[in-house]
Amino acid sequence: MTQSYALELGPKGVRVNAIAPGLIQTALSEYYWKNDERRAALLEKQPIARIGQPKDVAEVALLSRATEAHTSQARRWWWTAASCLPGL
Repeated sequence: MTQSYALELGPKGVRVNAIAPGLIQTALSEYYWKNDERRAALLEKQPIARIGQPKDVAEVALLSRATEAHTSQARRWWWTAASCLPGL
């Protein structure tokens, strides 16, 4: 989906990014990280064998936004995306 949006909206000056973390320790993923066997099975498949924290994802998102703001893309992205994509 990210690639499709990038191809469609890139020519209009919209930068499209995606964050795709592995297992993040939240209430929604308790099923996996609270059970030792399930947690071990998932962690052995991940390149970095640890459970991610919500803060990890937030830092990546903030870094992305800071980089965009530096190039004046952040304000334009929100304005352009809001006018192009229903529901934003």
